[in-house]
Amino acid sequence: MRADTGVESTALSLLDALAQIPDPRAARGVRHGVIAVLLVSACAVLAGARSFVAIAEYVHDTGRTVLDLLGAGPVAPHESTIRRLLQQLDPTAVEDALHRWATTQLATRPTDPGIPARERRPVWALDGKSLRGARHGEQRSTHLVSVIDQTSGVVLTQVAVDSKSGELAAVPELLAGLDLRGVLVTADALHTQRSHARYLHERGGHYLMTVKANQPTLLARLRALPWKMIGPAARQRARGHGRVETRTISVLSLQRCPDRGGEFFPHAAQAIRLIRRRRPLRPGARWKTVTVYAITSLTAFQADP
Repeated sequence: MRADTGVESTALSLLDALAQIPDPRAARGVRHGVIAVLLVSACAVLAGARSFVAIAEYVHDTGRTVLDLLGAGPVAPHESTIRRLLQQLDPTAVEDALHRWATTQLATRPTDPGIPARERRPVWALDGKSLRGARHGEQRSTHLVSVIDQTSGVVLTQVAVDSKSGELAAVPELLAGLDLRGVLVTADALHTQRSHARYLHERGGHYLMTVKANQPTLLARLRALPWKMIGPAARQRARGHGRVETRTISVLSLQRCPDRGGEFFPHAAQAIRLIRRRRPLRPGARWKTVTVYAITSLTAFQADP
C-alpha cells in the first residue's frame, strides 16, 4: 500500500508518529509531555477504556514499570490533565500522524510470493458510521466516513461529516491523500455514483459498488440482464453463527453492453448478481432468499467470480 505523502519504505514507530502531533498547551507549567499522555491513553483504550475516567483508572492501576516505559514521569497524569489535553489536540494533526503510521506499517508487511498478483490487490472499504456514545442531549452524534483496509482492518483515514448524506461530498477529501493506483475500493449503495466511479478511474483505482433502489434505472438495467442464460459461476456454502447460508454468484461482462446508446456505467467492466439463501439452525426455521446486484470496473481477467 502506498500514500501520496512521501512515506518512507521502513516502518514508522507509533512513538515517532505521535511525536509529530503539536502540544497545544503553553510551555509554562507543563508536567506531562503530550507523547506520554497519548501513549498511556492509547494503551488504556487498547485495554478496554472507553472514557477519560477509565483512562485515568488504567493509568492509576497499571503500575510504575509500565508508566516508566511510556515516559509518564514520576507522577501519573490526572484525569483532568488527560481530558483537557486530548480535547485540545488538533484532530487533523492526530489523523495525519496515525495515517502516516498505519500506511508505513502496511507498506512494510511481507507478502507471500505464492499468492497470485490479482489476489494481492489492496482492497479498501469506504463506509460511514455514527460514533456510539458521542451524542449529548440534543446534539447530533458524530458521523465519520472512513477508508478501511479489508485485509488488516486498519483505518487508513477518516473525516467527520454532518450526517449520512454528507458522506458523498466528503469522498474526494477523504481519498485525496491516498494513492489509489491499483486499489479496489468497495462501497455500499449510497456511494454508487457516476461521479465517484469517474473519480476512482482518474486516480488509477477500481471500484466494486452495490446497486440498490437509490439508483432505480441502473438497478432495472442490471435485473434485465440475461442472468438465466448465464447461470451460476460459483457457489459457496457456509455454516456458522447459528445459521447455514448458500451464496451463488453470476457474473456478466459489460464491455459490449451499452446503456441506451451510451455507457452502462462509467468504466464498468462486470455486472454481478449474488443470491444468498440463509436459514437459522433452529428447528422449523425457514429459508430466506436475498438477491444483491453489484457492478465493478475490474475485468474478468483481473477478478474472477
